[in-house]
Amino acid sequence: MTSILLTASTTAAVVVGMLAVGTVRRWTRPTAVDHAAIGVACGCAAAIAGGLDHATVGTVSAAVAVTAWAGALCVVDGHRARLPDDLTLPGAAAVLVAADDPIAATVGALAYASLHAAVAAAVRGSVGGGDVKLCLALGAVGAGAGLDAWVTAAALAPVLGLAVAGAAAATGVRGPHPYGPALCAATLVAWLGPGT
Repeated sequence: MTSILLTASTTAAVVVGMLAVGTVRRWTRPTAVDHAAIGVACGCAAAIAGGLDHATVGTVSAAVAVTAWAGALCVVDGHRARLPDDLTLPGAAAVLVAADDPIAATVGALAYASLHAAVAAAVRGSVGGGDVKLCLALGAVGAGAGLDAWVTAAALAPVLGLAVAGAAAATGVRGPHPYGPALCAATLVAWLGPGT
């Protein structure tokens, strides 16, 4: 991508991210920090995706769309420790419909959700039902980027989740810690990171 197109798409992505957070008012009241954080995340996703060797407008648009959606989910999960079905399931459907390889995306979605459902059943309270439903979309995204990205996301998510829980515990914060942000961050890093 040319530097002018990349700059324009990154700027637009920041605005899209900030606006996306406004869509969650039904579930929570986002703060100015929420808007800024998701705007920056979308801008970063656009800049990283635009810098990939195989970058296209479609690649950048997909990265921004998934980041904005994931960011909105993270805001709700961060405020409410809950991921509503009407945010997770339409996202999963959209990713599966838009997938270049629907079979791989479906297998990735089902495998990632099943993995997290098994963890939820084995370790009570570790993973919520909303997290499992979120994994449908994230598993499809990971599978679309290839097996290495899928495995990286699956390995990185619990590490990030434990790091956040550990940091929260060290500062005296108790209670359930949302796992959705760790799942989203791991998938975005695996999808847009080095080697993709």
